Amino acid sequence: HDNKYITSFIGTFPIEKPKFLVFVLFDEPKDLSNKNRKFTGGTTAAPVFSKIVERIFPILKQTNF
Repeated sequence: HDNKYITSFIGTFPIEKPKFLVFVLFDEPKDLSNKNRKFTGGTTAAPVFSKIVERIFPILKQTNF
């Protein structure tokens, strides 16, 4: 089908001296609020990467990674 997408985003952190890499992949991402939206890694996976880093970075900082 023409309406099936796979989107992804790879990011590293911390930005100054990267030590970690996060790969986020969506197989057939859904947007229930807008059926006509174009699906890209920047609109689907990148925001999830940001949320992952926001949650785990404070924990890693406590361990003096």
